[in-house]
Amino acid sequence: LDALKFFNFLNKSFYPLFSKFGIDKNNFSGLIYGLLEVTRGAKILSLNTKNISIILASGILSFSGLSIIMQSMAFLKECKIKAHSFIFSKCVHMILSMIFCAILIVIF
Repeated sequence: LDALKFFNFLNKSFYPLFSKFGIDKNNFSGLIYGLLEVTRGAKILSLNTKNISIILASGILSFSGLSIIMQSMAFLKECKIKAHSFIFSKCVHMILSMIFCAILIVIF
């Protein structure tokens, strides 16, 4: 995806929307990488010490990345868990994790 400039396309297309929420280019890049592959996204986000980086890292760690979700689906197919409900629950988990992380950052 890097060789195809896919991430550059996503950055150019969606960054203006996310910049309105105070997310800089490095954090947005970490978020995009993290949604696909959690390790690289977490590494990029760990380079920045802003609170938004911590919140986004919490979100991608809970979501676990599409690559891990697809690997999990291979095993969960035998358990008769539907893909859309599993991915929806991972998205809800990500949002709740980010909300709780933001609240804990304010408290501590």
